[in-house]
Amino acid sequence: MRILCPACLFLLSCGDVIEQPMSSWCSNANETPDPETGFCCNTVTGYCHHKPNEKIIFASSQLWTGDLGGIAGAHEKCQELALASLHTRGGDYLAWLSTSDRSPIENFRFEDGSVFITSTGTRIADNWIDLANGSLTAPIDKDEHGEQVGAYTQVWTGTNTSGSQGSQSCANWSSHQYDLLGNVGDASYANELWTYAENRSCNLKARIYCVEQ
Repeated sequence: MRILCPACLFLLSCGDVIEQPMSSWCSNANETPDPETGFCCNTVTGYCHHKPNEKIIFASSQLWTGDLGGIAGAHEKCQELALASLHTRGGDYLAWLSTSDRSPIENFRFEDGSVFITSTGTRIADNWIDLANGSLTAPIDKDEHGEQVGAYTQVWTGTNTSGSQGSQSCANWSSHQYDLLGNVGDASYANELWTYAENRSCNLKARIYCVEQ
C-alpha cells in the first residue's frame, strides 16, 4: 500500500541528481526510508509504503452506535475509511469484531512474520499472538489519518483477549437499543484492555478497530 509522506515532498531543480542510500526493501533508487515512520518514501513523487509484512491497525476517526449494519457493515466502514486516507489507502481492512458465530481469531489470516503497526508506523505487536493476548508495545491510539484519537477511546469489539468471541455484541452489531450491551476495548491501553475493557450500552457511540489483512 502507499501513503503520502509530507516529509518527502520537495521540488527538484533541473539536472538535480538524487543519490541516497537505499533500504534493502525499497524498490528503486528514488526511494528512501522516512525517518519518522520508517515507511519507504519516493523522493520524487512523495508517496510512501510500508514493508509487506507490516499490517496497519487503526482506531476509526468516526464513532457509531452498536448498530454497525452487522459485521459486514463494519467491514465496509473500515474499507471506506482506509480508502479515504493517504495513510491507509491501498490495503484491505476488516473490523476487529466478534459476533455470536465468528471472531477475529477465526476470520483473520496472517502470514508468518507479520507485525502490526499504527498508521504512523509505530510498532504495536511483534506477531499475532502478542496482538491477541494484549502484549502490545504501544497503544492503538491513531486513526486512519495518523491523528491521535483523543479522550474518547472506547472501541466496539465484542472480542476477548486471544481474539475469541466476547459475551456482548449489540445483537451481532445490528442494534442501538439502550438495554442491550456490547463489549468495548480502550484504545489508550497497551495491554489486554485494548480489546476488552468493559460493557457499553448499544445506544452509545464508540469507534471500531480496523486491521489490514
